[in-house]
Amino acid sequence: MNAKTLDAIKPFLDWIPLIVFFYIYKTTEGEGSEHIIAATTGLLIATLIVYGLMFVLQKFTLEKRQWLVVVLTVVFGGLTMAFQDDFYIRLKAPIINAVFAFGLAMSPLFLGGTPGIQKMLGPIFEMTPKQWMKLNWVWVGFFTLMAVLQALFAFVWVEYWAMFTAFGDMIVMVVFMVAQFWFLRGFMRKDIK
Repeated sequence: MNAKTLDAIKPFLDWIPLIVFFYIYKTTEGEGSEHIIAATTGLLIATLIVYGLMFVLQKFTLEKRQWLVVVLTVVFGGLTMAFQDDFYIRLKAPIINAVFAFGLAMSPLFLGGTPGIQKMLGPIFEMTPKQWMKLNWVWVGFFTLMAVLQALFAFVWVEYWAMFTAFGDMIVMVVFMVAQFWFLRGFMRKDIK
């Protein structure tokens, strides 16, 4: 599989473990957190299979973000299964989003004043340093919002947590991305248009 094809399917592969989790969560019967424990088992297995496949397809490497997802899924999924308590798996998404927010917020300190979002989107968009910094803070805000939403659904609106994790955050993300690229379309590099 060539790199272009792999880049095109990566976003879809990322959702497979969540879809497996949601399917098992919704179709498994049990009392208390039994269905979450079963779904977590499916999530762990699917995560290891998907990212194992990606590891091989990406020439025995994973991106930092992919490693973060795998490690946190294994750690929190493992804790969930070891203690038979769904509290730990519910921590995963808020922590991942908080780490992304923190990483972007701190990125100018570690990247010589360059915001992390510029490192990611620089090949596509042309902006002034001030605009890049503003965009970086928009993304920090987005990941902070996602962390807060994930925490609310995980610990306040628990009955809707699996649904939000599988679909709600995807909807919020798609809306954000569409709005983001709508506003950024005027900054697209001339050689890309």
